[in-house]
Amino acid sequence: MWKSKQDQDYIIKWLKELNIDVVYICDFPRILPKVFFTKFRHCINVHPSFLPSYRGPNPIIWGLFDKSSEFGITLHLIDEGIDTGDIICQRAIKKPILPLSIAVEMKLAKILPKLIKHTIEQIQSNNLHTRKQEGGFYLPFPTLANRKIRKQGITHYG
Repeated sequence: MWKSKQDQDYIIKWLKELNIDVVYICDFPRILPKVFFTKFRHCINVHPSFLPSYRGPNPIIWGLFDKSSEFGITLHLIDEGIDTGDIICQRAIKKPILPLSIAVEMKLAKILPKLIKHTIEQIQSNNLHTRKQEGGFYLPFPTLANRKIRKQGITHYG
């Protein structure tokens, strides 16, 4: 478990010993420090939203709260912000018939392998295409209090 700087240093050293130069992160409950993501050729986050919307934890839940008709998945470079790095690729899906988080996750999981394959092919050919994010918003962990604030139209917390 990643609990201290010592753990971070150990993980970096271990990955470097394995000659890892591209790191994929998915559902990682911490903000990676710059010292980590700059040690690798690419450090990529798999985020279950159509960024730049729904940055932060549990974006699918927020989308369900908002009664979104579409959901998405984004692969983006990790930077010092929270889900603000340059977008590599993304895909949108229509809301499942049964509007449950697990149903959205299952639909997104079906398209994720193609996005990872696409990204790996671009990296292997030294031709990784990215684009800057514009606009968007961050939402914290969804709680009842945050949901009430969100209903009042506030889309940025902090």
